[in-house]
Amino acid sequence: MDLPTSKLRQEYVDEIKVIEANIKDIASGTAPQELYKYSQDKLDNLAKRFQDTKELGTARYKLYELQAMLYYFQNRDDDAMAFIQQAIEEKGTSYKRAEQLIEQLQSAPVASSEHSKRSSGRATDHELPLQLQAQIKGLRTYAIIMVIIAVISVYGIPWAVFYIILATKLKPERLPSRGLIKGAAIATLPLCLGLIPILVDIEFWRMNKRLKEFEEKGSKAFISNEEFLAGEPKRKKRSVIAWSILLSLIALFVILIVFALASSDSSSGSTGAANSSSSSSEAQDAYNRMESLRSQHEACSSDLDARRDSVDTNSDYEVDAFNSDLEDCENTRLQLNSTVDEYNKLAGYE
Repeated sequence: MDLPTSKLRQEYVDEIKVIEANIKDIASGTAPQELYKYSQDKLDNLAKRFQDTKELGTARYKLYELQAMLYYFQNRDDDAMAFIQQAIEEKGTSYKRAEQLIEQLQSAPVASSEHSKRSSGRATDHELPLQLQAQIKGLRTYAIIMVIIAVISVYGIPWAVFYIILATKLKPERLPSRGLIKGAAIATLPLCLGLIPILVDIEFWRMNKRLKEFEEKGSKAFISNEEFLAGEPKRKKRSVIAWSILLSLIALFVILIVFALASSDSSSGSTGAANSSSSSSEAQDAYNRMESLRSQHEACSSDLDARRDSVDTNSDYEVDAFNSDLEDCENTRLQLNSTVDEYNKLAGYE
């Protein structure tokens, strides 16, 4: 039973993308020799499966284009020319990438420096296993992370220079010193106050163990380069997922901080408004009491002034009654003065 056309096309496109990514690595001049063989084998298998699949239509031109590119970087110019022309014929029209390759193939004979550049992707007989190279790259990333942590932390600043030097020494094509990696692991220990330094330190110790295995067993301590390259798409997919999760967590953390700050400001504003409202209410209450006491004082003062001259000084009863009313009126005045001070304070006049 054949696959549905849409699913067939998607599978074809996915396989093509893997080979294109490998050719980009080859073009960079840092690809190992094994990548040529791996890409060629993968392209051969792809051609067997899809070369005669009519459902793909003109999209099959990619098979010839990729073969031409592989031949170009192996300096097989005649074969590259034949395949890129076949790609144009299969597509039914010329296109930019094909024209660029043809122009390069038809140009003047390749100079020795250019020939060297196109062949620089070939591995040496003593090249490190790809799995070990990938681990060295990962360790360099960890060293850069430690530099960032050291720079943003006053406590970690003395370690910044050390990790900068370490990052420059970690190169995939060179085997790092076990002493250097072990020293980095030990140097990281004082910084293990957070989760990231702890994880970095674990990776340093793991790398030191892997280097020891390489010294004792050589390349046998690692999977073959073919197996490593075969698992590259899955590793890239896991890496994308891991980075997506990490960035999502960082974004969530930032959102929570912003929300907390906004909530704090809102709470402060509400508290300030409540305090202001409460203060205004107390001031109004003090004002009402002040006006009431003022009226009482004015009334008792007027009454005392009217009675003062008519008091019979020979009558103890009248004298005592007048003095008692005078004392009450004085107390009212004292309360009035106190309320005035309270009101001025609440109203902000003092």
